[in-house]
Amino acid sequence: MQYPKLPEFYSIDDQYLIGSDLLVKPVTSPGAIKSMIHFPSLESWYDVDTMKRIKSATTQSVAVDSDIDKIPVYQRGGSIIPRKLRLRRSSHLMSIDPYTLFVALGDDLKANGQLYIDDETTFDNEKRQAFGVASFQSSWFDNIAIQNSVYIGNSDMINHTVMRGKIVERIVVVGVPTAPREIRSKYDNSPQEFQYDVSSNIIVIRKPGLSALEDFSLYLIQ
Repeated sequence: MQYPKLPEFYSIDDQYLIGSDLLVKPVTSPGAIKSMIHFPSLESWYDVDTMKRIKSATTQSVAVDSDIDKIPVYQRGGSIIPRKLRLRRSSHLMSIDPYTLFVALGDDLKANGQLYIDDETTFDNEKRQAFGVASFQSSWFDNIAIQNSVYIGNSDMINHTVMRGKIVERIVVVGVPTAPREIRSKYDNSPQEFQYDVSSNIIVIRKPGLSALEDFSLYLIQ
């Protein structure tokens, strides 16, 4: 359904998309150590565990590792996916955990994504419009590392204790061709701590001190 103009995908029933940005290949054979994945054309995909890039200029099938500890999952280039990385015994215990934003740049060095937030417990999102939607964008050609525009359903309810403090503790940007000299916050011009791995083209911005429920913008100094 995501690629209706690619008939070669019509008959494939052993892999699927979560939304438009995560490609999953379940391992269904005993003793399997390799899996064949069919990647859509004209897009780059990144292994969600290693963030290693697979570029497919045409529709292609690629054999990937899938031993007992590995489920092949790939993030689409051009997407931004928030994740909570702490291991908990239940999703309820994760409600106040911070986010890591995984920014997978496309071939145009741009990416975007959204995060819906409510208290994860009540129905106040429906009854009282107690929710927020964060819209993330990244455009390295325009020197925008990442920016966030937030829509708040009900500003009086959004300050509820459970809703407060939706912290972004880390931003991982993959597909970065070269490291910038600096990354700074647009609002107070404060420098951001980051590390760049030239072998993997990954930048990690640590402890940016941002909330997913507030507008923010980090820009590049090349």
